[in-house]
Amino acid sequence: MQNKVLTTVLGRIRPTKEEEDALIKLANDVISKIKIKDCKIKLGGSGAKGTWLKGTHDIDFLAVPELKERG
Repeated sequence: MQNKVLTTVLGRIRPTKEEEDALIKLANDVISKIKIKDCKIKLGGSGAKGTWLKGTHDIDFLAVPELKERG
């Protein structure tokens, strides 16, 4: 019984493969356009962790400084 309930709930809240692909494509398109000197742009939040809910999501981006070696 518990497995049936879990399967039903996950089916209702887990994004479809199409939703996941669309989010990743959009995020990658945006990341390719963001230019911040000495920073790498990464996907963050629930999109990066795959924990967002079906039909309700946003995209979080992180600007991670690229550290330079001291010579």
